[in-house]
Amino acid sequence: MKSGNVHIILATTLFALLLWFSVSMTDQYQIQVTAPLVVRGIPVGKAISNPLPRSVRLTFNDYGWRLAKVAWGTGVEWVIDLDALPLRQHALTLRDFGDQISGRLGVLPISMFPETLLVSLDTITTTRVAVQPRYIATFREGFAQVGQTIVAPESVTVTGASRLLQNMRSWPTASRTFDQLRQDVEITVPISDSIPSLVFHPDRVQLRIDVRQFAEKTFPGIPVDVLSLPQNREVILASPRLDIVVRGAIDQLAALRQNNIRVTIDYREILADTSGVLDPVVTLPPDMRVVKKSPERMSYVVRKKQ
Repeated sequence: MKSGNVHIILATTLFALLLWFSVSMTDQYQIQVTAPLVVRGIPVGKAISNPLPRSVRLTFNDYGWRLAKVAWGTGVEWVIDLDALPLRQHALTLRDFGDQISGRLGVLPISMFPETLLVSLDTITTTRVAVQPRYIATFREGFAQVGQTIVAPESVTVTGASRLLQNMRSWPTASRTFDQLRQDVEITVPISDSIPSLVFHPDRVQLRIDVRQFAEKTFPGIPVDVLSLPQNREVILASPRLDIVVRGAIDQLAALRQNNIRVTIDYREILADTSGVLDPVVTLPPDMRVVKKSPERMSYVVRKKQ
């Protein structure tokens, strides 16, 4: 192909694109943009007492050349200046925002979500709340969490409107997901910022999840003790000993001895029982559990001592 033909093709293509663009700019379109919400002019000693969104979603419907400035510009921002608003409580709608943006962009939005923003003020205060770790964890086969999740610090200081804080006792962290864990997790996570008007100190905490490999171990012939037994009574058990299978972390099972396990039946339960058969209670160290008992239930006979 001759170079002259290439130039002709490029020029024709460019002209076609410019023609298409100019025609497109004269058509009407509908677009949606997200406008960050900024609140200024909050009086000293006051705070916003109702949750506000971080942004609003605006819908524009106009000619393409008008919308180009919205779509390709530096962005739309709604600034709420409380100094310019006369009342203590303000219900703001699209009309309040439209006046602000029309002079800057030359185009008005036709709708807003949410349709109304309620801005109210209350006295600012500070309190201390417990931190609730919020996460979802799955574990590899044979692994599981040991103990409670450790949060450091366990509580944080929160500052905000007294109306928001008066019944607040705890607050969650940002949500996290951990998949197929097989080792300990130690991670810094932020405090949830679901209400932007609240200020937390510190705004991040340390989470620790202890993960161990689990196994099972059988402990045969554990004696059964009868609790709260009167001196003039004796209980004859059909099976005075119990075989149990315990599940726990490998290092915990290695340290577990038979004298660390207690199997009991309470005489007060015998008095309330009408079936003649009871479930023995197995007491283990923390973070261990019984996966099997043999026998599962025990029959008994109560008689006077001779």
